[in-house]
Amino acid sequence: MNAIVSVTASQLKNATGSVLDQAARAPIKLTSHGRTRVYLVPAETFERLIALEEAQLVRRAQSARKQGMIGPSASLSLIQGLVDAPTKPVSQRRKVAASRPPKAAKTTGRKASPVEH
Repeated sequence: MNAIVSVTASQLKNATGSVLDQAARAPIKLTSHGRTRVYLVPAETFERLIALEEAQLVRRAQSARKQGMIGPSASLSLIQGLVDAPTKPVSQRRKVAASRPPKAAKTTGRKASPVEH
């Protein structure tokens, strides 16, 4: 693989046509203030990358389904059911929390020593 050509933002501004012509043939690294900002890649390269990502997502979805995970429509139904589920008003939730017995104090496993006053 050839080294990637680096172009500054100023160079892009001053020679846009030339830089775009170069980017149509090979990737170009665009920098600004010494930092890489973006890469310009040929359209064909970008389209292949998108196709590879989509194929990977399809493989992952197929694998998940084989492992027993639910599909998109079942997921949507489950989420919709959770969204539509009735909820208790906040005032009732506080009453429930207040009616719970207090939590037991944590013990350290050591015997308590008598306290002298």
